[in-house]
Amino acid sequence: MPEGVRFGLTAIKGLGEGAIQAILDVRARTGRITALHQLAEELDLRIANRRVFEALVKSGACDSLVLPGPDGARVAPAVGRARLMRGLDLALEHGARVQRDREQGQANLFGEAVPSSSDAPDGAVPEGPPWTEMEWLANEKEALGLYLSGHPVDRHTPD
Repeated sequence: MPEGVRFGLTAIKGLGEGAIQAILDVRARTGRITALHQLAEELDLRIANRRVFEALVKSGACDSLVLPGPDGARVAPAVGRARLMRGLDLALEHGARVQRDREQGQANLFGEAVPSSSDAPDGAVPEGPPWTEMEWLANEKEALGLYLSGHPVDRHTPD
């Protein structure tokens, strides 16, 4: 079991009961979610809109969806959350396309079913600059209503 603070989804601002239930249903149906693209494919995007995804990323609920670095090391949350936010549009577009094709019974040129997240661009999210500590904390505060992983005044306290 990973160490850390466990925080309920109901504590995340912007997540209604419908979105939370949809997330729980996806987990029950598919098991562990391993990529942002997979979550966007499986989650009903009429219930869980962009604002819901942003709240999940800002709160840290999607930290496990960031692929490890080239050396296999975990990516720092400030880096991972910034990457997830940059990749959100691509993931939501991919999810909407897969859901639309699934609803229409669409198959690809070779008669195969609609591609799954394993066929998505490997769940990769765009590289770019990490959030600063202040951006990270402000986003966390916005999503949770409190500073969970630090506080802005921490950098002013003596060691």
